[in-house]
Amino acid sequence: INDKYGYEVGDKLLRETASRLKSISENAVLARYEGDKFLIIAKAAKTEMLVSLAPSALAVMCESFCIVANEILLTASLGLAFFPHHGKNPMNILRRAEIAMYQAQRRGRGRLCVFSAEMEEEAAQRVSMQIALTQALDEEKLQVFYQPKIDVQRQCVIGCEALIRWQKEDGSFIPPPAFIPLAEET
Repeated sequence: INDKYGYEVGDKLLRETASRLKSISENAVLARYEGDKFLIIAKAAKTEMLVSLAPSALAVMCESFCIVANEILLTASLGLAFFPHHGKNPMNILRRAEIAMYQAQRRGRGRLCVFSAEMEEEAAQRVSMQIALTQALDEEKLQVFYQPKIDVQRQCVIGCEALIRWQKEDGSFIPPPAFIPLAEET
């Protein structure tokens, strides 16, 4: 937003975003966490009451903003984590809410995810894979294979496609779907 419209518009957009998010619950505390991330901290007798706030938060974020004569459309992804189910201290709950938010983003913008232990395990595996991928690049462990494209009717090669393969120490290959999406993200 800042790059396209300038800092004045970016700052006004953040203020308007905060105003909209405040409107979803009188009993919630709203804080800008970092960059374009906001925290909504709410106390409720039941988890279901908090989960019911999430669609409202998504809805107010999907409405267009008119900032300094610019119509701006945003998307939002929400990650939810609850005390004491997902942690006993604020930093663990925050980290787990962020893990859930990133999971929501990977599933497609405009979604929400409630934290689960599987998400934390997947996040740890992603970090391990990212480290291993960086090391594989440094050590030139990725190999390119060329596969011809053949026109069967004319019986001739009409092109080729490049396929990348990552060979492990034992000689086996890591399947491309296991690392290509991560490589594209980073």
